[in-house]
Amino acid sequence: MQGIKIRKIGCITFGQPRVGNRSLARLLDDLIPSYIRVVFERDAITGQPGIPILFKHAGSEIVVDDKGNCIPKPSFIEKTFMGSKTHFGNHSMTKYLQAFKSNIALLNSMTYTL
Repeated sequence: MQGIKIRKIGCITFGQPRVGNRSLARLLDDLIPSYIRVVFERDAITGQPGIPILFKHAGSEIVVDDKGNCIPKPSFIEKTFMGSKTHFGNHSMTKYLQAFKSNIALLNSMTYTL
């Protein structure tokens, strides 16, 4: 992309399915260094289409749940112990907002000492 001035941009998505192949994912990761995919733990849409060989996510994944937990870049083992992604009803912005409210409440309940 010589001669084209590119501004540094960021992107945050909520409940994004796989939208392209590995080449598109690499291109997006190169062009958008601050690309974050927020995934509700049991959102079935985020694993679609269910053909990971043909479709690839871009960006860094952050998994949230309704207990206030927030797991950046979860490992395979962490994902193994998460709830099943079989509920399409969890693909609503309401679920994501509830997860963030729970996360804020959890953080506010913690005691920090310096």
